[in-house]
Amino acid sequence: MKESSIGAVCFHVDAKHTALLYAFGTMDTIGAMEEPCMLGSRFSVRRYKDDAAHKDLLRIDKGVDDMPVLRLLETQQYTVKLLGPDGREAAEGPQPKFQNETNRSLHVARDGYSAAFQFVNYLGRSRITFGDTAEDDAIRFEVVPQKFDYEDDYIRLTEAIAGSCARLLLDVSGATSNVFRQAVRPSDTLLEQFIFLRQFCYSENLPGLFAAIRRNPDRALVAEETFQPYGTGMPSQRFFRIPFSCGRGWVRIANGSCLPQVTTVERKHDTLDTPANRFLRFAFERFDEVCVHLSERLTDTALECVREAQSIHAMLDDILHDTFFDDVGTMDILPQNNQALVKREGYAQVFAANGMLDLALQLDWHGKDKVYEGESKNVALLYEYWLFFELYKIIHALPGCEAVQAGIHPFFTADASGLTISLSQSKESCQSFRLPAFSAKLNLYYNRTFAARMFTHDTFSAACYAGSYSRPFRPDYTIAVFPDVYADEDAAVMDGAVSFLHFDAKYRVDDLASLVGRDHENDAETEDELSEEKAEAVTNTYKRGDLLKMHTYNDAIRRTAGSYVLYPGDGTLEGEAFHIYDEILPGVGAFAMKPSRAMEGEEALRTFFVKFIAFRVQRQSRMNRMMYAKETVLREPPARLRETMSAAPSASSYHPPQPRAELCILGYLRPAYLDTLRKAGCLRVGRTFLFYWHAIRGDVVYPYPHGIFQAGFFRCYANQAAIQRRYELEPLCCEVLAGENALLSRAELTEALAAQGCLTKEADHHADFYYALTVRVTETSIKRTVLKSKTVDSNAKTDNGVFHPYAPKIIRLAQAMR
Repeated sequence: MKESSIGAVCFHVDAKHTALLYAFGTMDTIGAMEEPCMLGSRFSVRRYKDDAAHKDLLRIDKGVDDMPVLRLLETQQYTVKLLGPDGREAAEGPQPKFQNETNRSLHVARDGYSAAFQFVNYLGRSRITFGDTAEDDAIRFEVVPQKFDYEDDYIRLTEAIAGSCARLLLDVSGATSNVFRQAVRPSDTLLEQFIFLRQFCYSENLPGLFAAIRRNPDRALVAEETFQPYGTGMPSQRFFRIPFSCGRGWVRIANGSCLPQVTTVERKHDTLDTPANRFLRFAFERFDEVCVHLSERLTDTALECVREAQSIHAMLDDILHDTFFDDVGTMDILPQNNQALVKREGYAQVFAANGMLDLALQLDWHGKDKVYEGESKNVALLYEYWLFFELYKIIHALPGCEAVQAGIHPFFTADASGLTISLSQSKESCQSFRLPAFSAKLNLYYNRTFAARMFTHDTFSAACYAGSYSRPFRPDYTIAVFPDVYADEDAAVMDGAVSFLHFDAKYRVDDLASLVGRDHENDAETEDELSEEKAEAVTNTYKRGDLLKMHTYNDAIRRTAGSYVLYPGDGTLEGEAFHIYDEILPGVGAFAMKPSRAMEGEEALRTFFVKFIAFRVQRQSRMNRMMYAKETVLREPPARLRETMSAAPSASSYHPPQPRAELCILGYLRPAYLDTLRKAGCLRVGRTFLFYWHAIRGDVVYPYPHGIFQAGFFRCYANQAAIQRRYELEPLCCEVLAGENALLSRAELTEALAAQGCLTKEADHHADFYYALTVRVTETSIKRTVLKSKTVDSNAKTDNGVFHPYAPKIIRLAQAMR
């Protein structure tokens, strides 16, 4: 509920002065008539002269504690002006003072007895006092976000972070294995306990849960025995088993039998004094104790958390004084296995909330103080924390994903003292995962710094091929993916097998169109947009530049596959991405992630992650072939090249990589091609011929084994190795001519074969492009060698992936000549 069309709020400071609060620049549109409002007797409001001028910049709503509260918008500029008895600006009187004036989140500009102010990135309660007046003589208000709906997004944001901490604690220790202890200093964990309690009381609607419990309470049927005159009731079952104990005043009757004058009569009735209800009373008293202790510890009653604690205390006090608990006794043992506490509506939620308080005793989050303590909250930092927990949850939910503790900057550590969360602004944190379904490992980083590392002739090596090549960069989140055959990320970096995804949280971005920009048809529009970017940079509303920064990440940070913006918008939740090729990566883009639409955002990111990880292991993709080629060029520069890197380049300063004598290529020659070579005399010592195999055929790209162009020797086979499961090597050994290799089209291959005496037609060749190596025969007197295919393919160091039945393999020369 809110009062609409409010132009200004008037606060009667004293008998002579009135403070007027209104949005900056709207004074001329506000009327002079004052009307009463819900805020109290000292407040009144003024309406806009014209309803069309209403911008909803001032609102009076009912807050989470159901009390009326004045709400101002974050980033909106406001003015508070002191007026005299004549309604004009006062020439003297008490100066307005801001509670958060020393906080960098509040910008204040004073002019006499008026002040313009603006909150940036901070939300929560605040107040304006005047002179030396008491704290109660103040304009109290609540700063709410423009990007978020306060109830649907901001409160969900804080509750989601608390819930994520709770789930993390349960994942680490498990509910059945948790050992609950009394904190050494309970006051140190009081705030954590209240965070969990606040989430429970507001999100679960505590009065509603108690109403559900009253509708279907846990009851017990209790049997009571009382002594009554014989014949006035049915004797109890115990009377027939032990009559002399359950009967009194025995008399003999005429036939010699004996009857009691008084017997025990059983009466059954329902009772609420059950273990489940005793626990319920214990839990509510404990919740109330947390609220009372927090209020006593923080004596400033204006603090938001104190106000919330007092509101929850009043709520719990009403519940505990309900007649429901009149006959409920004190709990003497915790009924952990009670089915009502585990399954029944209302009881189960309270039971879980009590467990969260116990878990809070074991939680230590170093970064929480900047978010929860005090009465204002850094919403941009809150949004960053929430997004990290969201990324953690999305990745953890991938098929077969397993969280593992690794790295020198772990996201959390668990030991005998409890759980420590290291998530903190400007501090690097990491969580590692194993993805067996994708044969991959993944590291999720928060605030990872990519240091600037430039190559010199002394440091040129694969180990240095990490970080930024210009200036240091620190994306908010980085995901590193690499094959699980590597022990850690550093080992994968050495082989160029790591891909990075970067994400930046952009709280101030709320519109995808302003983020990604538009296509322009003329230079005038482009020039206007660039000029607008300069102006926006000054006013801290720079939006298109956020996407440009993603391009910077892609260009400057080595091994980056994509960079994306995460923003709290209502736009395209499935994401907006731009690619260099027709493949998912490399690229840049944006994803909308908003607490009120978290499930949609999570699904979009989850789909993207699955595509990314699956794409990363497709070696025939354009990006992976490009990365492989780059790694081949950079891996082992010759010594002479290292010595001359700092010198000016010249035609004589480059020498191609020398072949490695210990590696030998094992290649398939079709029997017809082998016979043609033999007839043409190409298999004699000293003669050369062309070895070729498929590179591209239609939509299929055939990668080549790692290191094939550094191999020094070549041996061939012509049998059906894929069927016979063995390689029958021809009595022929060749050397690979350095630098004599190429990627040939079908027509170029036909010409090259004709030049060596092998006449073919283009129709005889079925691929579009071929890899080709020129080899020279060095020996023909060696024995025929037979190798089992399993022996060749098991050599993991040679990276012999089988992508085609006749794809070349790399083996050791000693193995080829045995």
